[in-house]
Amino acid sequence: MSNIIAEGETPADPVIPVESAARIIDQTDLPDGLRAAAHERLAQLAEPPAGEPGETVRGTHDYVIEFTACTDGQWTQGLDHWEKFNERTAAVAPLSKQLGLLVTPTCAFWPTDSKMPALDDSFPETIVLQSELDSMTPFEQGWAAGTGLPNTSLIAVDNESIHGVFPYGTEEVDRPVIDFLLGGERPARTIVAAGKPLPLERFTYESWTPLDENAEHATDVNRFTDPTILAETGTLSETPAPQPSSGTP
Repeated sequence: MSNIIAEGETPADPVIPVESAARIIDQTDLPDGLRAAAHERLAQLAEPPAGEPGETVRGTHDYVIEFTACTDGQWTQGLDHWEKFNERTAAVAPLSKQLGLLVTPTCAFWPTDSKMPALDDSFPETIVLQSELDSMTPFEQGWAAGTGLPNTSLIAVDNESIHGVFPYGTEEVDRPVIDFLLGGERPARTIVAAGKPLPLERFTYESWTPLDENAEHATDVNRFTDPTILAETGTLSETPAPQPSSGTP
């Protein structure tokens, strides 16, 4: 991870993804055989498909998340829209540009007939799991979906930043989902679950601001994790909670 961050913070314009990925591979502690295999795989991914410009290219595509996202609904089609979008985004998200994240999505060339289901009683039964500090899917969007869509319940994991919330490893988060997937009822109300302590720590400390029973923040004033303030959603340890102090947890 440190190699990826270092590469992303190295000024380079323009960013050439293949060269950037190769530098990251070279900085790893992989055995020579695995490093060579990684470079070979990278070369295969970077090789342009054979064919003439404008010709349809057919092949095997195994990036499952794109099959899911591109068929969820209509995406704006065409290269021109996304090039202009990426140009605007680069001005306010320079790190994303350096990391090579501003690319035209596959979905720009993936037409679908999928449409948003009607927001009425026919809407499918759904549970939304959302960690409070997820950088990939902002909390505000998960909260809006979990509390605003019909026939939908929200499980919000307080003071947690993990992206893949299930399985989480606690009964409070996992049990309602397992029961629902096995044919049971979805939770009748919003669940605000306690986040697990960080590795090597016994207690969870408050980040952002506390969530109320509806998973709403009590104040708009954000803050970093404070090692003197215990999470209001409780702890997952049976050890009595320490009294707040100015010392290191």
